[in-house]
Amino acid sequence: MNYLNRFIFASLFATVAVFAQGGTPHFGIHFGLGMAGLNHPSEEEEDTDGDGKLVVAMGGVYSMPLSEAVTFAPEALFSYAGMPGQKSTEIRLDIPGIFKFYPLDYFFLQVGPQVSLSLYYRDDNDGKNSKYRNILDVGPVLGIGYQIDGNSTIDVRYYYGMTKYFDGKVALEQNAQSFQLFAGYNYLF
Repeated sequence: MNYLNRFIFASLFATVAVFAQGGTPHFGIHFGLGMAGLNHPSEEEEDTDGDGKLVVAMGGVYSMPLSEAVTFAPEALFSYAGMPGQKSTEIRLDIPGIFKFYPLDYFFLQVGPQVSLSLYYRDDNDGKNSKYRNILDVGPVLGIGYQIDGNSTIDVRYYYGMTKYFDGKVALEQNAQSFQLFAGYNYLF
C-alpha cells in the first residue's frame, strides 16, 4: 500500500475519532444501485473488465451532525458487482467517510474518502488477472442528494479509485470507478 493510501486510510479513522463527540447521532440503512467498471480498458487485452457492471450495495450509516449545515456520515456497505459482460464478479466492503454540506434546507452536497476491501472475486478468464488484483482500493467520493423528510434521503455518487486495479505485473493501467443512486432511511437511537 503506497503512502497516499495510508494517508487517506488514517485520515478517515482520525476524522471519525475527532468528530464522534457532537450532535445527536442517527443510525440508518442505505440501499444503492449503479454501474461500476474500470477506466481506460486495454485495447490489447480482450479479457479485461472495461465494460460496466451492475452494482447493488446495502449497508448502514451513522450520521453525526457537526453543525446546522454540516454532517459527518460514515457508512459500511456491502457491494456486489457483476453481470454485463460477466467476465468477473466481486463482493466488496466499502467504507466511505462522507461529509454532507447543506447549502439549502433539504439539498446536500457530499464529499469524502472511501476505502474498499475486496472480500470475494471470481474471474471467468481462467484466473489470469485475478492473482494480480489489488484487494484494497482508496479514493474520493463526490455526490449530491436530497433529504425527503427528516429521515429519508436519496442521493447520487461518483467514486474514483486511486489505487491501480492490477498491481503492475499485468500491463494494465486501470482504476475502479462507479456511479450509484442511493436511497436511505435514518432513525434516531
